[in-house]
Amino acid sequence: MTGRAVSNEEPEETIELTINDTALEYEVEYETPAPYADEIIGKGKKQITIKSLPFCTNITAYTFIEETPKEKINSSKPLSYIDNNNDSLIDEVQWISNTGEQISIEIIKEKDNAVSRTAFSSTYKQGENYTTITLLLK
Repeated sequence: MTGRAVSNEEPEETIELTINDTALEYEVEYETPAPYADEIIGKGKKQITIKSLPFCTNITAYTFIEETPKEKINSSKPLSYIDNNNDSLIDEVQWISNTGEQISIEIIKEKDNAVSRTAFSSTYKQGENYTTITLLLK
């Protein structure tokens, strides 16, 4: 019995199991390597392929992107949009995939870039030390 019951490939390691019992049902536990993603990153675009051995379905895949408004993100598959730092900009996307599936994610850039922010900075002396405070406004 091997952990690759659904694969046509020869396993790298075979474990033989002999059961000297007459039970009608047995439970066998084993581990397989987790799926992983190959990412090709281009100008404003990512092409991601999900890989795993053995073949897997319903994989929750994700990638991090530069902070972008949701409406500036295009994808070849439906996405879930995540704002990890609660600044109203998307910085991670998730989707459901199977082994071997590819997805293209494109960030639409405009001349002024996707986000405009203003920062104010002030430096003041407190005793012998100087302190700088920077405020970032959306």
